[in-house]
Amino acid sequence: MVSLRHKISQWLGLSSPEQDPAAMETLEALRKEFQGRCLHFKRLLQANGKSLHAMAFLEEALDGKRAFTLQALRSTCVDIATNVFTMVRSLEGMAPGKYDTLQASFKRIQASIEDALRPHAAVATGPLIIPLHEAGQQHALEIGTKLATLAQAAKAVHAEIPRGFVITAAAFHKFLAHQGLQEEINRRIQIADASSLSELIALSSAVQHCIIEADLPEEVATAILEAYAALERECGRPVKVAVRSSALGEDAHGASFAGQYRTELNVDRASLLDQYKEVAASKYGVTAMAYRQAKGLLDEEVAMCVGCLEMVDAVVSGVAYSANPMAPQDGTVEIHSVFGLPKAVVDGQTAADRFLLARSDGQLLESHIAVKTSRIILHPEEGVMLDEVPSVLQEQPSLNSAQALRVAWLALDLERHFGTPQDVEWAFDAEDRLILLQCRPLAVQDACAEASAPSPADVRAELLQEALAHGGQTASPGVAAGPVFVVRQGAHLLQFPAGAVLVVQQALPRWAPLLQRAAALVSASGSTAGHLANVAREFGVPAIFGIEDAVERLEHAGEITVDANHRLVLPGRREDVLLAAPCPRKNTLLGSPAHRMLEQAASLIVPLTFLDPAASTFHPDYCATLHDITRFCHEKAVAEMFRSREAHGEHGQAFPIGVSKQLTLDGRPMQYWVVDLDDGFHAPVDGPTVSLEDIACVPMLAYWQGLTAIPWQGPPAMDARGFMSVMLEATANPNLEPGMASTFAQQTYFLISRHFMSLQSRTGFHFCTVEAMAGPAVEENTLFFNFNGGAASIDRRESRAQLIADLLADHDFDVEVRMDTLTARLEGFDQERMETALRLVGHLVQHTRQLDMVMGDPARTAAIRETLRRDLQRVAAMAFNEA
Repeated sequence: MVSLRHKISQWLGLSSPEQDPAAMETLEALRKEFQGRCLHFKRLLQANGKSLHAMAFLEEALDGKRAFTLQALRSTCVDIATNVFTMVRSLEGMAPGKYDTLQASFKRIQASIEDALRPHAAVATGPLIIPLHEAGQQHALEIGTKLATLAQAAKAVHAEIPRGFVITAAAFHKFLAHQGLQEEINRRIQIADASSLSELIALSSAVQHCIIEADLPEEVATAILEAYAALERECGRPVKVAVRSSALGEDAHGASFAGQYRTELNVDRASLLDQYKEVAASKYGVTAMAYRQAKGLLDEEVAMCVGCLEMVDAVVSGVAYSANPMAPQDGTVEIHSVFGLPKAVVDGQTAADRFLLARSDGQLLESHIAVKTSRIILHPEEGVMLDEVPSVLQEQPSLNSAQALRVAWLALDLERHFGTPQDVEWAFDAEDRLILLQCRPLAVQDACAEASAPSPADVRAELLQEALAHGGQTASPGVAAGPVFVVRQGAHLLQFPAGAVLVVQQALPRWAPLLQRAAALVSASGSTAGHLANVAREFGVPAIFGIEDAVERLEHAGEITVDANHRLVLPGRREDVLLAAPCPRKNTLLGSPAHRMLEQAASLIVPLTFLDPAASTFHPDYCATLHDITRFCHEKAVAEMFRSREAHGEHGQAFPIGVSKQLTLDGRPMQYWVVDLDDGFHAPVDGPTVSLEDIACVPMLAYWQGLTAIPWQGPPAMDARGFMSVMLEATANPNLEPGMASTFAQQTYFLISRHFMSLQSRTGFHFCTVEAMAGPAVEENTLFFNFNGGAASIDRRESRAQLIADLLADHDFDVEVRMDTLTARLEGFDQERMETALRLVGHLVQHTRQLDMVMGDPARTAAIRETLRRDLQRVAAMAFNEA
C-alpha cells in the first residue's frame, strides 16, 4: 500500500520524509489538510444529491404528479434545509473563513421558508353560543359555513328550518386549550406518518379518545346547558336535538365533507355534553382526516363548530339537486326521497325513489320508484331506529307530485339566492311542513367529464354482451381500469392496494378514505345523492351504484374496466374504452391551502437563479433560494478541491498541482479525470495521466467494465418530432446552456479509493452521479445512482427515466422516479454482487444516452427496452475478468 505521504512528497518534489524532518512535518500537515478536504467534499456531494432529490419531490407536487401531505411537505423542507446547511458547513470546512456570509444567506432564506410553512389561522374569539335564528352568513367564521348558510337560507327564501343553537369555534378552541389538550393533539400529529393509512387509523383513534375523555371547561359546559334550556323554553316542551357538525370549511365550494363528520340524533339534556365531545372529536375521524389531507386543508384552520337543532320527525325526506350533477345543462331538478329520516339516503343504506322535474316549469319528467323495505324513523320511545316499511307502501312513491314540486321550487330558490347549483337536504313532517335541513354548493362535473358521458343508449351492443355487470346508476362519470378488491369491513381498509377498483355491498361514507387510492368504485346499493357519491364526484373517481349482485359477479374477476358513463363493467383492461373518455383524474390539492403553502415554500427552495459562475452576482449575498446555495456550494467546493498551490497557502504549497490525472486507455487520453483519495492506484503515478491498468479501485473498474462491455452504436436516429423536441428544449431551458456549467460539471471526475468511488458526470445534456462502496464489509456496501437531464421534452425525459428504473428494478434495485430524475439504490450485498450492479449501471449510462429523443415512439421504445433487458442479462452474467 502506497501512503498518501509519499504521494504528496512526489507531487511537491520534496526529499524523502525519512531524510528531512522539516519535509516530514510539511507532508504531515498536507496529509491532514488533504484528507480533511476530501472528507468535507464527499459530505458536500452526498448532501447535494439528497437535497436535489428532495427538491424533485417538491417539483412533482407542484406539477400535480405527486400527492403530498402537509407533514410530508414540512418534513421534506426540513430535509432539504438540513442537507443544504451540511453543504454550507462542508464548504466552510474546506476553506475556513472564506465564505462566512453564506450562513447569513441560508438563515435568511430558511426563516422565510419557516414563515411560509407556518399556519396563520387566528384563534376564534366571541360568544360561546349563537342561537340559529340570530345567525347569518356573516357568522361563518364563528359557526361554520354549514349552519351559517342554513340560517341565511331561512331569511333569504323564507324556508322553515329547525330551531336550535350553535356551539361556536370560540368554544371549541377554549375546550382544546383546556388542560393542554391541543398541545397533546399536536404532539401526536407531528410524530405520525399521516400518509400511511395504518398510522392514520391509529392516530385517529388516539386523538379522538383524548378528546372524548377530556373534561369540558366549566364555562363551556354551562353555556351549552343554558342554551339547551332556552331552546326548551322556546319550544314549550322537552326537546330532543340533532347534534350536527359545522366545521370551518365544511360545505364550502369544492369541499363538502359529505358524511366525513359525525351527527348524533335524538340527544337529550343528560347526554348532550358527551355527544358534543363525540362530534367535536370527529374532526379527527379517519374519514375526515383523510379527506382534509386529500383536499389540502390545514388542520390548524379547522375548528369544529357544533349545531344543536330540534329533531324533525320526518314522514318523508331526502335530497334534492337543483341541477343534474353529471350534466348540469340538461335543465332538470333531481330529487331522491325515502320514507322516514334522510339518513337512509345520504348514508347509502337503502334504495330511494328518484324524480326528475323540469327546471323551467316544474313538470315531472321521470320517476323511478324503488322497492323500499326499510326506513329510519324517530320512535317516541325507542328513539332513532330502523323500521320495516309497511308492505302496502313499499312500492308506492314516497313523494306525491305536489310535494315534489315544492321541493324543486325550494332547491331552485336556493340556487338563485346563492348563485350556484345546490345540494339540498329536506324533510316533510306529519303536518306536511317542508323543512330545510341543509344546503350546500352542488359538486357538478366540468365540461370534459360532461362531454365524455354519452347516454347509456349509445353503448355498443357487443360491449353489453361482453359486460361482467351492467345497470345501476352513474354516481360519478368516467372510465378507469384496475384489479378488483372487495371491501366488506373496516379491517380491509389497510389491505386496499393503490389503483384497485373498490367493490362494496353498501355505499357507506366510511369507504371515502379509499377513494384517493381507488381507480373506480362499484357498489351493489346506494344512490347518486349519497355522501359517498358526492365525494367520488369531488375526487373524479368513476362510480356505479345499484348493481345488485356486483360483489358476487366481480369478486374473482381480476382486472376490469369500469365505464361509469355507460354503466358497464368489462373484463380486462380495455384501452379502446379508456381512450374514449380521456378526462384526467382531478387534482384535489390544486388551489388548496396546503398547495398554496407548497407554492410559497417551493418558491424559496426550487428555482435556480445562479446560472453563471463568472457573474459578479455569483455571491452568497445574492442567493435567493436554497437551490442557489447548493449551486454556489458545489461550484466553490470544486474550486477548493482542485485549487493549485499558486492560488492558496502562505508559501504557495497548500495543495499540490496535478491532484487529478487524466485517464488513458492504450496510451490514448480519455475525457475522464481521476482523483486518488487514498489507495486507489496500484502504485504511485507520476505525471498528468494515469492508465486504466494503474487503477486499483474496485467500484471504478466494475463501472468501467459495464461502460465498455458492449460497444455503444451511437445515438438513435431521430424522427421529426424528436428533433423538434430537442431543439425546443435546448432553446427554452437555460440550465442546458453549456456556458453556464462549471469546469467540473463539463468533465467527468472519478474520486476513488480502493473500495470507494464517487462519480460526477455531465455528458451533453445528461447529468449522472454514482457513489459506491464495494468491499469485504457487507454492511458498508452501498450503491447510489442518480440520473437526470436530456435534451428532449419533459415527457420524453420522464419516459426514459422510467425505462431505466424498470430495468434496474428487475435487478433488485430500490428505484424512484420523480419527473425526469431517477434515483436507484442497492445496499447490503457482498462485493461480487455490488460489482455486478456497478456493471449494470455503467452499461445503462452508456447505452441510454440520447434515448429521450425517441421515447415518443412506443414501438421503438418497446424494442429498445427488450434490447437493453437482454444486454443487461449478458452484462450481469459476465465474470469479473471477462467484462
